[in-house]
Amino acid sequence: PTTTHIPPASSKMADEVVIERLRLKISNAHIFKLPPKPSATGWRGADWRDKIWQGTLKVVERNDQTAVLLVDANEERNIFAVCPIHHQLDERANNGGNGVDRCIDSSRYFVLRIQNA
Repeated sequence: PTTTHIPPASSKMADEVVIERLRLKISNAHIFKLPPKPSATGWRGADWRDKIWQGTLKVVERNDQTAVLLVDANEERNIFAVCPIHHQLDERANNGGNGVDRCIDSSRYFVLRIQNA
């Protein structure tokens, strides 16, 4: 696996050895401000118009934690937003709580529940 360096979240982490794995990198990701969810069926990418950011998307594992990072394309230390991924322990459970929702009209679009970095 490829490794990458992202600044530690706290000074305590700076003293620890943390193995980080880059699982996916999308160099040209577009982020949109979403309108209210139109129905219980799900998000529709065709309704997204208000692009607010463009940069690199990374899926990174640190020890037992996984997160989607939205980082500046030119300076990867500049993190725009973070979407923590919560793994389901029960295989029968759906992925509704993991921070990622599917888009009903596209297999390429998806919705992230982000936290400001």
